[in-house]
Formats: sequence, C-alpha cells, structure tokens
Amino acid sequence: MQAMNAAYLHLLVNHLPVEGVIFGVVVLLFGMLRRSEEILKAAMVLFILSGAAAVAAFITGQSAAHDLLRLPGVSRQAIRLHSNAAGYALTAACILGLFCLLAWYGFVLRRIRPWPRWFAPACLALSLVVVALMAWTAYRGGQIRHPETRPGFHFPPPIPGRRLYKKSPA
Repeated sequence: MQAMNAAYLHLLVNHLPVEGVIFGVVVLLFGMLRRSEEILKAAMVLFILSGAAAVAAFITGQSAAHDLLRLPGVSRQAIRLHSNAAGYALTAACILGLFCLLAWYGFVLRRIRPWPRWFAPACLALSLVVVALMAWTAYRGGQIRHPETRPGFHFPPPIPGRRLYKKSPA
C-alpha cells in the first residue's frame, strides 16, 4: 500500500469545508423557517467545524503546492490564483466559525435569552459569502489539474464506434 502524499491529503480534506458550509446553509434555512433554536444550534456547529476544516485544507494545500510544482503541465500561476482565493475563503470561513463560536458561548452556554432577531439573518448572509468564496476557490483549484475547467477548453469529438457504457441487457 502506498503512503498518502500531500496532494492526496489536501484533496481528501478540502471538500469538508465546502460541503460543510453548504450543508450548514441548508440547515440554517430550515431552522429559520421552523423557528427552531435546536436546528440553529446544529447549523452553528456545522459552521464551526467547517471553519476548522478550512484551516486544515489551507495547511495541507501549501504542502500539496510544493509537490504539484514538480509535475509536468502544472502552472505556477494556477496554483498562485488558487492559493490567493483560498486565503480569502479561509478568512471568511474563520470569521463565520468564530462568529458562531461566540454565539454558541453566549446563547447556549451562558443561556442569553432571547436570541437576537438579527443573528440568523447575519449568519445566513455571512455563510453565503463563504459559500461563494469557497466555490471560487474550488474552481481555481480545479484549473490546476483539470483542463476541462479552463477557459477555452473544448471536448474532443466522440470516437466513432466507441461507447462510454455498455448497453444493459433488457
């Protein structure tokens, strides 16, 4: 069995904050519609964990960049653009995570009641900014090794007589 390298570890970790924040937005919206503190708490936990996962993705990304630069066809510029986008996404995810951590301390641990009416909409607005920044970062990351995400890419014409999938027996 082959050992994990930095690029593999980064690919393993970098999906966690993206999907965590998206799932957190869905949970938050559901909690806002239901007016449920319990569901809002679940969304806050997702945002806190996503912020921590963003830190892990950023750290592993730095090591992965050094490894990828040794491969043919990898653009230093594509890595730099991805890294810059990741810095913004990391900052926003950490702000969201800290915002929710402070809210968790105040609303859950200290039991400050009632929750301010502005909290859930502010959390939603901030989380949507994080989703947008993470989507941009993911797009930039895909351009490093996925030519199909690069501007101007055209898929080659299909090979005559070649099917991608076998017909299933009916």
